[in-house]
Formats: sequence, structure tokens, C-alpha cells
Amino acid sequence: MTLSKCKAVVNISQNEDFGMGAVEGMVYGKPTYCINEGGYLETTINDFNSFHVDRYDIQNDLLNKISTTSDQNIISLKENCLSTAKKYSIKKFQEKISSFMII
Repeated sequence: MTLSKCKAVVNISQNEDFGMGAVEGMVYGKPTYCINEGGYLETTINDFNSFHVDRYDIQNDLLNKISTTSDQNIISLKENCLSTAKKYSIKKFQEKISSFMII
């Protein structure tokens, strides 16, 4: 299954540097279930473009959140996900790098 066809993405790796997996899902308008720590906190906002899972009770909290999140709630986050992903686009990256270059 591709990211374009899923409802949401699950990223529960601990000690994540940046949270790129969450951003990859957001490119397709998919919110991420992710641990509330590390790099995920730089790229995700709970109930805006993601669902944060308690890092001290990952299994129970993840299962609870997946089972209680409605399809409508997931769909309602789509535009937030897409706008967040644009912050990390190649175009944005190039613009920021160019601003540092001295010609």
C-alpha cells in the first residue's frame, strides 16, 4: 500500500532526529501517529497534523488513539498536513540555502 492510499501513518521510532517520516506522510495529506518526543516535536503538532502517542505507554496509547480516531477527524487534518509539508519542500530548502550564498 502506498502513502497516498492509507488513512494515516504510524511512526513510533524513538530518538528520532527530525521526524522526516511524519513529513513524508504529510506530503500526501496523511496525519501521523508519532511519539511525543525528539524530532517529531519539530515537525508535528498534536491534533493539527498528527496524533501524539505517549512515549511511556506507546502500545496502549497507540492502540487507543487508532481505535478512537474517526475517519472524519483524520480527513479534517489533511489541509494542515499539506501546509506543513510545504515548509519542508525542495523549493523552500533551495530558497533558504540561496539566502546564505554570497555571489
